[in-house]
Formats: sequence, C-alpha cells, structure tokens
Amino acid sequence: MTRQRRLLLGLLVLHWSASVSAQPSEPSEEVQVEVETDEAPDAASDDSTADAASDGAGDPEDDGATDANPNQDESDMAESAAPPVDLGPPPEMVVRGTDVSKLAGAGHAVSNKDLERFEHDNAHAVLLSVPGVYVRAEDGFGLRPNIGIRGASSNRTSKVTLMEDGILFAPAPYSAPAAYYFPLVTRMVGVDVFKGPSAVRYGPNTIGGAINMRTRPIPDSGGGFDVAYGLYDTAKLHGHYGLSNDRFGVLLEGVHLESGGFKELDSGGPTGFDKNEFMGKFKVNSDFSAPIYQELIVKVGYANEASNETYFGLTDADFESNPVRRYAATQRDLMTWDRTSVHAAHSARLDRHLTLRTDVYRNDFDRSWERLDGFAGGPASRTVLANPGSLANRPYYDVLTGVADTETADQALSVVTNQRTFVSQGLQTRLEVRSKTGPFKHKAEVGLRYHQDSIVRLHTADRYLMQSRQLVSAGAPTTTVTDNTGSADALAMHVMDDMTVGRLVITAGARVETIHSRFSDRANGIRTGRLQSILVPGLGAFLGLTQDFGLLGGVHRGFSPVSPGQRPEVQPERSTNYEFGARYAKKRSRVELIGFFNDYTNLSGQCTFSSGCAEAQLDEQFNGGSVHIYGLEAYATHGFKVAKRITVPTQLGYTLTRSNFRTSFDSDNPQFGTVAVGDELPYVPQHQVYAMSGVEGKKWHLFASLSYIDRMREQAGQGAIPIDQATGAQVLLDANLGLRPFKAGLLYLKVDNLLGQQVIAARQPRGARPNRPRFAQVGFKYRFR
Repeated sequence: MTRQRRLLLGLLVLHWSASVSAQPSEPSEEVQVEVETDEAPDAASDDSTADAASDGAGDPEDDGATDANPNQDESDMAESAAPPVDLGPPPEMVVRGTDVSKLAGAGHAVSNKDLERFEHDNAHAVLLSVPGVYVRAEDGFGLRPNIGIRGASSNRTSKVTLMEDGILFAPAPYSAPAAYYFPLVTRMVGVDVFKGPSAVRYGPNTIGGAINMRTRPIPDSGGGFDVAYGLYDTAKLHGHYGLSNDRFGVLLEGVHLESGGFKELDSGGPTGFDKNEFMGKFKVNSDFSAPIYQELIVKVGYANEASNETYFGLTDADFESNPVRRYAATQRDLMTWDRTSVHAAHSARLDRHLTLRTDVYRNDFDRSWERLDGFAGGPASRTVLANPGSLANRPYYDVLTGVADTETADQALSVVTNQRTFVSQGLQTRLEVRSKTGPFKHKAEVGLRYHQDSIVRLHTADRYLMQSRQLVSAGAPTTTVTDNTGSADALAMHVMDDMTVGRLVITAGARVETIHSRFSDRANGIRTGRLQSILVPGLGAFLGLTQDFGLLGGVHRGFSPVSPGQRPEVQPERSTNYEFGARYAKKRSRVELIGFFNDYTNLSGQCTFSSGCAEAQLDEQFNGGSVHIYGLEAYATHGFKVAKRITVPTQLGYTLTRSNFRTSFDSDNPQFGTVAVGDELPYVPQHQVYAMSGVEGKKWHLFASLSYIDRMREQAGQGAIPIDQATGAQVLLDANLGLRPFKAGLLYLKVDNLLGQQVIAARQPRGARPNRPRFAQVGFKYRFR
C-alpha cells in the first residue's frame, strides 16, 4: 500500500470512528424538519438572506417574505434549526449578504434568482456583476473562462481557487492550474465569491480569492425543464428531477448546449460547439430523531465537449472589415474533452454544537486540442499578423487566408494535437464547533485536506499544405513536441474562529500547506522535484456601529504555489493583502464600499499557449518581483415595492483598479516582455461598472443590465496605451423579458449585447478576437411537482 493510500485510509478511519463513537452533550430533541424544495432552491434557510440583498426584492407571490430581520444572530439560527434533509454544500460556502453581524470581510453571493433573471449560460456574464472580479473574453461563449480577482492574473483562471460544492474542480489545481474545464453555470443555483481573509480557508490560491459553484439540492419531489433556441443555431435543453423521503433521496440533471458559432470560416465549415453535462445525486440519512444525525450524499457527474475553437484571431485591418471572420488555415481546429467526477460527502451532527463533515472526491479529465500553431519554417504568426502587408510577410498571410496555395517548404502549416490527461483526487474533513467563553460566541473550524493531482502531456505536430483553401497533409511523419508528466501531493490544514461579542465580529485563522511536486520530462530525460511549505494567516473584523451599519477590515497572506518542473530560482507568488471598508444592510438594501491593497513581494507569471507563448516556453514560470495592486469596490442594491405585486430590483457595482511594478525584468511571456518600474499589469481594466434594474410582477418581468469594461493593456507598460496593444472598451447591454402563461410555466426572450457592439476583446495569443455579437434567444421553462 502506498504512503498516500495509507494516509487516506487513516483519515477515513478517524472520521468514521469520531462520528460513530461521539455522544450528544445533552438529550436530543424532537425537531421539525424544513425541506428545501426544487420550486425555489434559493429560498432555503442558507440562501434567504443573501437573496434578499442581491435580489433587492422578495418573490412577488409572497408579499413581505423578505422582511424578516436579516441581522438575526447566525448561531441562534443554527441552534434552533433542525438537521436539513440535504446538507448540500458546506455551510460556510454561502455568503450571507445581509447578515452584517457575521460577515467580517468581503464576499458576494449570486443567488438563484440572479442567475435566472438573464438566463446566462456564460460564467463571464454572471461574474461581471461582482465587484473586484475581471473577465477576459476569448471565444465569445465562455467555454474556457479567464477570470481574475483584485488584479490577480485572469489567464485561464489559474490564480483563483475554483470549487463546486466546496470541492476543487480545476483539472489539476496544483500541477497545472489552468482551468480548461469550467462547469456550466446553467445547472447552478448559486455562485459564491470570496475575497480578502475569507478566502484563506480554501486554497491553494489565496492571492485573489475563491469562487464556489453551488449545485441543485435534492428536492422533496419535483423537477423541471428548460428549452431554448436562438441565433447562430444556438440551442439549450436542460432537465432535472428529484424526490426524497425521510431517509433517502435522488436527483438527476442534464444539460445540453450547442451552437453553430458566430464566426465565418473563409473556407466554410463549423465554428460552434456541442457541450453536455450530467449529474446524479444520491442521499441516505439517519432518522432525524437519532442521537447523532448523519447524512451521506454521493454525487456523480459526466461532461463532454466538442468545440471548433482556435487561438488564431485577425489582423486589425481584417477585424475592422469583418470581426467575425476566421482564416481558412484554422479549419481543422477542434477541442474535444471528457470528464468524469465522483464526490461522496458524509456529515454528522454530533450534537447541537459539533458538526463533522468529510468529503472524498476524484475528477478525471481528458482533452485533445488539434489546432493551427503557425508556420513549420517561416516567421512567427504573430509577426505576420502584425504587419501582413510587408514584402516578407505577404506570402505567408495569403497562405493563412487561403488566397494562395503553399509553394515552399517554409510555407507549410504546423498543426499540433495537444493531448493532456488530468487526475484530481483527495479527501478533506472539517470539524465545526460552536461554543461560548465569557462574552464571546465562537464558531470555530478545523479542517484537513489531502489532495493529489497530475497532468500527462503528449503534444505532437503534423505538417499541412494549403491547396484551394483546404488543408492537405504534407505526408511528413508526425513529430512529438512535448512528452512529460507533472504531479503534486498537497497536505493542507486550516483553523478558523469567528468570535462575536456584541456588535464586534473577529475572524482569525491560518492555513498551512505542504506541497511535494514532481516532474518527469520523458523527451529530455529530466526528473525534478520540489517541496514547498507555507503558512497563510488571515485576520478580519467587523464592527457594527449601529444595527445596520458598520466598518470592516482585514489582512491576509496571498499565496500561489510553484507548479512542477520549474527552475530552482522560481519562487511562489506571495503577497500581503489588506482591505478596509464600510457596509450598510437592512431588509431589501445593501451598500458596500471597500478599498483593497495587495502588496506583492513576488508576482509569478506563467507561459501558456493562451498567453501567446511558444511550445518551448510552455508552462514555464518566472519571478515578476514586487508589485502593488490597489483599488476600490463599490456595491449597492435595493428593491423598490411600487405596488403589492410589483417590485423594482436595482443593483450597481463599480471597481477601480490600479497597479504598478516595483521592479524591472525581462520575460519571454508576450503579456509582460520587458518590464520597467512603474509599468501596469496587463489585462486589468482600470474602471469596470455593472448596473441592473427591472420590473417584476406576478406573471411577467422585464430586466436589463449594463456592463462597462474599460480598455485593457495587453502588455505591461505605462502611460497612454498603444492602439495595437489595447483591447477595446466594452459596453454590453443585456435584456430579458418573461411571461408566465400559467403558474408553472415561463416563456422568456433574452437579448445579449443589445447594442451590437463588437470590439477587440483580446489580441493574445495570435491576433484580434471579438466579443460575441448581438444574440437573441427564446425559451420556455416548466416546473412540476
């Protein structure tokens, strides 16, 4: 038996022995069980206060439902509540937006109602509503999101801890953190964003923050479906059904999304995608009157995708002429992947003050991306696209576009097939204790996680010739470009304590990570290893000056580990992050103003294909030195009641971000290049605004949102941004009209990018690429019991 398996077995034995042998501290009470129904999953006890703030109004059919006191002490609520039928995600994974006495730091919850307002299938569109979160468009559909928080790099969301129901879901969070998989937001009922000290307990990345996707809980009985069709032959089919009794429960859910794509290949052909996700949940629990209530939920999932996506964009002139054009040389580009997942969660309420939860999980992800890489022997494609009209570059540009056939050997096109196999698995356990010492109420948590992940890379290259706008094999043998394996074993422990006395809440804790990484380069016969250990402390506080208004502040250490195979001189990313602000929350209103300052002692960058790096620099990390990132986050929401059955929810968010390097260096990464003191970070907008409002009645609704994303640098620099190194400023207006022909049915029409604006969303890695053009879709949703 391997060392890792012995450790996993030992942790399991400890957990089960604790849950079986523990005795309640006082006689058990007969309890009244509250069942979370599928009709309104966002109205369950864990979500109600968050929804009241983010929705700005309650359900029109339940007049006054959100007028309950949002500042009720959380510990009192927990002590009086019965064991839920579906414990679902960990309790702390829900940010209670209006509980000002308990939120000692920055956090944001996107509720189920928020998600359903605009029927977004794109995580980018959902997260734009959260202050301090930045996104960088790539394919227009959000198939592989690029998300950053508070200035942390957005490239492949590699600096954000990503979770689904509290479990890491990136293909290999330690070995290869690039998030080539992201779950469909369509099947989620909530999204939680943690910033500042509140992100310390999650890891491995605490630089920017953490994002948790919440899946649908098992209902008592019921289900629903959602069918939609829109422009570019885009279609959606979503269905779910579940039922449960006092002891057992089951939920089945599936989503199919497809699109013909909005881009136009010079040679003709598909540019869209097909994507499927299926999930099953199975639950068994003890009798509610048992001395120790226990629950076991097993979640299994399968997902796949086939997308005709490319890294190639256009020259600026071609973009100006037709932003949705795609060059003929990208006709073979195709990403395919399959993912399986299993997650078993056991929870035991040992008594009214003691809860133990253990999760065991495994995710397998296999992907293959066949795509144009450039010319086999000619100039770099980036050079050709930057100046296609020059005498030297014109013949290569004509081959890219299919205007001319391949005539010389160096005009042959290199098409790579990048195959990668990922495994991510582990066990985590968490003990939550509620107690009281003198005037202090404590909600303490001790957590332990053992995680192992790995990536196997096999990249090959083939040569093709352009002939009559079609790619034809050159007949050359396939060459192996990359053949390596990276893996990591990580043991993490965290201790957190939420201490409350009067209107003062102090959250103190720390996370300790020990990471053993290994790398084997079979092509070059190189084997390396590294051991990393880090202490990540955090401290946050909230002082309620009144029942509804208070001040908050916090400090924590930011950390992002070194991935396997790096040079010895490469150091982890480290920072000290500060935040300070004020919050007002009362019933249907919430206002926040928070300033943040991230002091990096070392910013680390990583070369990826998506950032424009070549195969030789793939996944290489480098030290970026000292950086300051600072800014301001503002958020306000309120729900106006204009009549008994009519509400007007409103929401406004703003983020200001500034950055500057404190050291200079040279990098092969095109996003950095030669960096001088005072340069600003790439792909961080200085200004970002989100505004939403609408009118909602009992049988209809109309919502509209406006997003503004400032121009962004595509390469580190200072002063005015050169035109050829800047993205375009985006103004995105979305709208959704809904009509209920009967109580259980909803007919909706959504229009994204109503203004039809298309700008250069990114030039990296190879040429200008647009945001999605105007998109309209009509759909019908039906729920049944």
